[in-house]
Formats: sequence, C-alpha cells, structure tokens
Amino acid sequence: MKIGVLGANGFLGRHMLARLARENEVVAICRREVDLGLPVRKADLLDVASLEAAFDGLDCVVNA
Repeated sequence: MKIGVLGANGFLGRHMLARLARENEVVAICRREVDLGLPVRKADLLDVASLEAAFDGLDCVVNA
C-alpha cells in the first residue's frame, strides 16, 4: 500500500513514518523540503492544488 503522511516532519508524523515504512511504501507530505530519508512531496493545507498533486497515486493519506 502506498501511504502519504501529512505533517510528516512533526513529532507524531516522524514516528508514524517510521512505523508505516516497515510494511508499506510511504511518502512524507510537508510544507517545505526536509530530509526524512524517504520521498517527500511539498504541499500546503491552504492550497488545494498542491494537496491534489501531493495525494496523486496514493492509496490513503494519514493526517498527523
């Protein structure tokens, strides 16, 4: 399953990434470019177009 984690660079998001990456393909979704050791897509909650682009191809999204 391909899962996006929205807010992946926060405290909860980083822990969720680590846990979900054990059994799934995960993508971090953040406002700015960060190095999390996984693919990162940039998106802003106030910009619907950026969210649609970030969610493209994902099976589900977890909001952290």
